[in-house]
Amino acid sequence: MCTTYYAIEMIVDAIRRFLAEHDIRGPIVAAVSGGVDSTALLAAFVEMGSVQFTAAHVNHHLRGGESDDDEAYVREICARYDIPLRVADGTLDPEAVKHRGIEAAAREVRHVRLCEIAGVALIATAHQKNDQA
Repeated sequence: MCTTYYAIEMIVDAIRRFLAEHDIRGPIVAAVSGGVDSTALLAAFVEMGSVQFTAAHVNHHLRGGESDDDEAYVREICARYDIPLRVADGTLDPEAVKHRGIEAAAREVRHVRLCEIAGVALIATAHQKNDQA
């Protein structure tokens, strides 16, 4: 438990520094897939308490019940901490998958849906050092 708390504090400090350096006050939309990275981001925003944010989840429905389980998990954690949540359908266009591949097609749909949700708000995503940007 201490290691987890320390890690969240490190993330909170990094986010605070970034927001201060760029004079960002919110609102922010936190993209939450239900994975470890984005859940840690969500926990950090909760821990900060001073930043106006909303959570967003895009369900691509690519893994059947597992995708729905991810959405349910995000809904549960947001409800538990009273975090506003917007969920979007991220169903992929088969032609986009055929021409660009599943990862690129999913990234494109996710980007569009998150921008629709965010409007003028900034979008925060979580990636760890081994992710490919």
